[in-house]
Amino acid sequence: PYRHSTHQWQQPSTGQQMVTLERHTVWHLGCKWGCLADKTVEEPKWNSAAWQMLEGDQTYYLALESTRGNLFRRGKVETVLAARVLQGDNDITELVLAAAGTETEWVRDSGDAASDNTWRPSYDGGSPLRVAIGNADMGADFGIGGTEVTFSCRVFIPVGGTEPLRVENRVAFR
Repeated sequence: PYRHSTHQWQQPSTGQQMVTLERHTVWHLGCKWGCLADKTVEEPKWNSAAWQMLEGDQTYYLALESTRGNLFRRGKVETVLAARVLQGDNDITELVLAAAGTETEWVRDSGDAASDNTWRPSYDGGSPLRVAIGNADMGADFGIGGTEVTFSCRVFIPVGGTEPLRVENRVAFR
C-alpha cells in the first residue's frame, strides 16, 4: 500500500513537538502522482480521491475520429463518429462516462439552421460518444457546390467545481 500519513512525536532532548509527513509518489502512464489516501492500493488515475497528478500534461482534450474517413460522395455516407476524452496522453473516456454528472452534446451544422436544430444523433452501441452518421444526417445540400457539414461534440466533465469542464472538437465532411 502507498502511504500518505502524518507522524507526530516529541524530541526527547528538547521536548519540541515534531511532525513528519510521509507521502509516496509514483510515476504511472508518463505522469507523476502523489498519494492522498493512506494505505491505498488504488491505481493512480484521473479524478481519484486517492491520487493527485503532480507532473504531466493535465490538459483535457476531445479526439474525434470517423471510422471511414472524412471524404464521402453524396448518397454514400456511412460512418461512425467516435469521441475519446484524453487528459494529456491518458485516455480517460470510460472514467469520464462513469462519473456522475457527465453530459455530452452533439451538434450538426449543415448551413440549414432549421434542419440542424431538429437533427438528433443516433448513438452507436448506446454510447453517447459514438454517433452513427448516414445519408439522412448530411442535410439536403450535402455534396452540392462544395457544401460542408460539420458535426461537433461537447463533453461536460464534473471536476469538483461549480462549473463543469467543457471539452469539444468537431469534424467536417465535404
